[in-house]
Amino acid sequence: MSFFKEIKKLDLFWKKLITVIVLIAVGIPLGFLVGKNLQKRLKELNKKNFLKEIKFPQIEKKVEDTSLKEVKERMEEIKELMRNIEQMAEETNSTGSTTSVDSGENQ
Repeated sequence: MSFFKEIKKLDLFWKKLITVIVLIAVGIPLGFLVGKNLQKRLKELNKKNFLKEIKFPQIEKKVEDTSLKEVKERMEEIKELMRNIEQMAEETNSTGSTTSVDSGENQ
């Protein structure tokens, strides 16, 4: 306990120096242990079947299943929805009612 009392009496420079030394003394061994553990796990990793074990979703299959015709139909639906939204916006603006989005101010 007297050790901490002695540290409290020291100048700020020495307090910082002691803190840095302690951090380095703790950080280097921990970094070494983490590095060794990572190295060990990488060696144990089954390199040949690594991608099979991850089990990625079958993106390629989904792309192949979606035909060009379906994509075109969906694009037409989206375009039609966009036209409807634009018409609704024009009708709203033409009726004279303003919203905070249109005027940029809160009412």
